[in-house]
Order: sequence, then C-alpha cells, then structure tokens
Amino acid sequence: MAAQTEGEGLEEQVIFAVLLPMARLAARFGVPLRRIKQLSELAYYQELRRLGLRMRDIQDVMSIGFSKVGTLSRQLKVYHARPDSDFGLQRRILLLLWALPLTEKHLLAAFPEVEAEVVRGVLREMVSRGRLEVIAGRTERFGVVENHNLLLQDGRLARLSALGSLMTNAVEVIEARFFARGEGAFARTLNFRVRAEDVGRLEAFYREALIPLVQELDEAVERDAGGASAPIKLSMMWARDTERDQDDARGQGSGSAAASSVAGSTRVRGEVEVEEA
Repeated sequence: MAAQTEGEGLEEQVIFAVLLPMARLAARFGVPLRRIKQLSELAYYQELRRLGLRMRDIQDVMSIGFSKVGTLSRQLKVYHARPDSDFGLQRRILLLLWALPLTEKHLLAAFPEVEAEVVRGVLREMVSRGRLEVIAGRTERFGVVENHNLLLQDGRLARLSALGSLMTNAVEVIEARFFARGEGAFARTLNFRVRAEDVGRLEAFYREALIPLVQELDEAVERDAGGASAPIKLSMMWARDTERDQDDARGQGSGSAAASSVAGSTRVRGEVEVEEA
C-alpha cells in the first residue's frame, strides 16, 4: 500500500469532519448503519453522474463492480421518480419551468446526473397528470399548467430544496478554504450568549442590514456592466448551542471562561469567540 501523503491525510480529515454532522442526525433518528451506507453510495453515484462520468469511470472511481454500478443506477431512478423525494425530479422541473417554458433538450441538459429516458418518463407523467402542458411551435416546449403547482407550495419540499442549497454552499466554502488557498470564500463561526428577548434582533439584522447591503452590491454590478464581478452565494444561519447548554447544565461552562472556550477560537471581546475555518 502506498504511503499516505500530507494532502491525502487532509482530504480524509475534511471528509471525516463533514461526515460527523450526518452521523449526529443518524444517531438522533436511529438510522441503521446499513441504510447510511446505501444513502452514501447513492449520493456518491449521483455526484459522479452530475460530473459527467461514464459508467466505466464511475466503476473505477468508486472501486466497485460493474453490476454494483447498475444497481445504483436502478436505485437512483426509483428515487428520482418519487415526487416527494428531497431531490425529486418533478419539483426540480417545475422550478425550472416556473419562469418560462423550455424544450426537452434544455430540460435534459439541466439534469446531467439523471439518465435521459428517466427525465423523459417523468415529463410524460407530469403531462398526463395535468401538471405540465406541451406548447406547440417550431420546437415543442413544456410549460407549467396554471393552478397545478402544489409541489412548489409544499413547505417541507421547499425547505429540503433550501437545505440542499445550503449544503452545496458549505461544500464550496470547504473546497475553497482548504484546497484553494481560501480564495473567494469566507467562513467564521461566532460563539456568544444572548438574552431570549434579543434573539429576534439577529433576524432583524438579516432583514434590515444584510439584505439591503446585498441588494446594493447586486445593483452596483448592473450599473457597472463592463466591470469584473463574481457570483456569490451567502448563507446565514444560527442556532442554540445545545452542546454548551449541556456543559452549563453540568456546571462546566458558566463558571469558567476558560472551560467554555472553544478550541482554536479567538476571543474578540468579553465572552464572544470567533472560529475561522
């Protein structure tokens, strides 16, 4: 076996760090390890299809037999066919067509990780169920049928879609910060305490300060059409620190600033700590 290089060690350490939150959710819901392996295989296979790899290439990258690749392909088809799936094709197609009708060619190109016949099958099903209509013309296009957008109105599916966007942004930040010299990405975690009546001020900051700033920056790009610009995806989130809550309940956090300090963090003022990834 070849000796592991420093770079390979970092790659595995980063992957392990990213897997820990998934393991936390799995432990919370008691998901069997066998199922976690199945979902991991499907996610890995889908990502390789999205990257445009052929079946033989996927076999080499995943180090699996060709029959296993075929099994993953069939399993992923079943997942894509479910309208209530977190990456269900029907909802993704509706989102694409919400602004304007598109041809079959455009829709096939929008889902490189899905086999063409699967996309065509879903389109036929959506037309038969009255969710889509075929618009005649020199080239036929698919459009959303008015008042048949229940999939878009499903709050749970919308949140799952937003979760996918959040996690994609997190991965891009990780890739930039750890494997591209940190260029074009920013990652900070603030650790602090807040009174119950002040939590709403965080959301107010998002609405009243952050959104106006983002709009101002976006409008500046439109005014300076010839200047250089870059697409940015900014994610904002916060949550109660349940781990520190548990430490405080055991008497390990509230009585000692040193005990509650986060390893590798920088204290900027009082009890406010900043972690830089």
